[in-house]
Amino acid sequence: MNTKRVNRSGGISIPVGLRRELAIRPGDALDVETDAQGNVILKRHLPRCVFCGSTEEVTLWMGKGICRTCAGQIRKEEA
Repeated sequence: MNTKRVNRSGGISIPVGLRRELAIRPGDALDVETDAQGNVILKRHLPRCVFCGSTEEVTLWMGKGICRTCAGQIRKEEA
């Protein structure tokens, strides 16, 4: 276990060994969450569909995530 202190700007650093192990690179997006016990959880960011919330087969369109299923439904409704 590594102990890190929060710096003056509110950030913490992730140890290099952990970044290498998890293939986290500068500029990668991480989601910050808390659990019921107040623990902070970092997760690799996965784009979500703005319509259904899915993270499966999501592509970005005009800066928003849309999954294949919702895109197909939109195409059907427009036809």
